[in-house]
Amino acid sequence: MRPHDRRSLIIILLAVVAALGTLSWQVDRLRPPSTLRLATGPEGEHEYRTAQLYKEFMAEKGIDLEIIPTPGSLEIMRLIQTGDADAGLMLNAANFEADNDDGLIALAAVNLVPIWVFYRSELETDGPLTDLADLRGRRVSFGYGESGTRALSRLLINIARMSESDFQIVEASPQESADQLLAGDIDAMLLVSGVNSDAIFSLLLAPGVEILNFELAETYTRLIPFLRTVTLLEGSLNVSARDPAEDKHLLTDAGVLVAAEDLHPDLQMLLLSAATDAQGKQFDLFPSDDIFPSTDDLTLPVSEVTADYLAQGQTPLQRYLPFWIASPLERFYLLILPFMLLLYPLLRNTPTAYSAYMRRRVFVWYKRVRALELGIHTYSIAELDEHIGELETLQLRLTETINVPTGYLQTFYNLRVHIRLVIDRLRERKAYLQALGLAVDAKPPEDGAATTLPLAPPEVDVAPSVKG
Repeated sequence: MRPHDRRSLIIILLAVVAALGTLSWQVDRLRPPSTLRLATGPEGEHEYRTAQLYKEFMAEKGIDLEIIPTPGSLEIMRLIQTGDADAGLMLNAANFEADNDDGLIALAAVNLVPIWVFYRSELETDGPLTDLADLRGRRVSFGYGESGTRALSRLLINIARMSESDFQIVEASPQESADQLLAGDIDAMLLVSGVNSDAIFSLLLAPGVEILNFELAETYTRLIPFLRTVTLLEGSLNVSARDPAEDKHLLTDAGVLVAAEDLHPDLQMLLLSAATDAQGKQFDLFPSDDIFPSTDDLTLPVSEVTADYLAQGQTPLQRYLPFWIASPLERFYLLILPFMLLLYPLLRNTPTAYSAYMRRRVFVWYKRVRALELGIHTYSIAELDEHIGELETLQLRLTETINVPTGYLQTFYNLRVHIRLVIDRLRERKAYLQALGLAVDAKPPEDGAATTLPLAPPEVDVAPSVKG
């Protein structure tokens, strides 16, 4: 094989190996992590219970979901920005209180979160309360400073042209606030959470506690466009007792699934699937499964993955294959096209190059056999012995030590037959010279032209063909 051909073949093989290695590295690099950290509100709150449903869904997909309870939405944002959480469930309004939203994206709004204002019934000296302004000067819990409840309460207070100094604010967790309200230690509390919250559930049917009816709920939604209104219907808590005694108009925010902007796209898709799967699995006084997940009125930039998910849902591979199989296959699909564009000319030329290499290898051996045959009438007995030994050594190599692909066996068998023919001729020539009584080193007399052997393998098969 000529050095140029050998270099070409080596370059092709190295390019194929490099391409395969690059593809393998890319697929492995793009494989999603097997764990995911999700920050939520305090234990016992609606968001925490929702996260537990996500955890069950993720476990079925082979992902270990770690739930991180926090005081509230602002802390959730901070944890994601510092890399201590990968995603979170928070209130849409919390972004207005954050110092910045760098590195955060919204996957989707996943549920309505009512804004509850509970107050002690003895405050109704002049009739039911209908606005936060009716709580001026009262002891009120608006949640922790890092909570979404606190952020939203500030927004509502500002819209109503008031300030926090108009209230005697008590900072406490949702359950602590509920206990203090029941004990009479505070006059009212505002909490933004689903009905499955332990704190809310303990207050809905508690005697001496009323729910504020926002008479200006529609006005608030005009001033704060991402808020909506819902109605707690008369008797919906207790039909026989007609509790509540009248319809209650409430404001709602949206619970938003947020994530770090560099979260693996497959995990983003899986979180959206978990949110969809969780719809309808918890009791809700204000069911809204038909409108979520949604990207309406979000206060954070929306992930590009969300548009694909809302358009088509889970991919076909994710629907029918385990997540740990579907994810790398989809990444492989995205990489295989450019890889094949690179590999195709290499694969196309490799058989041609290898075939040329094998033909040249056979040609070199045939050339040597041909040269020995052409000089047969010029060799002394000693030279004949030397050439016979050389050809027998080559014959042994071809038989025992050289690996020949199945597709080239016929050519090699033909070569071996022709080598045997030349060996026999050399031996006949040796016997002839010995019969003349020539010395071993003596040159033979001129006695005619040599009978020649074809340079290339003949077309006629002289040995059975073995198919690969």
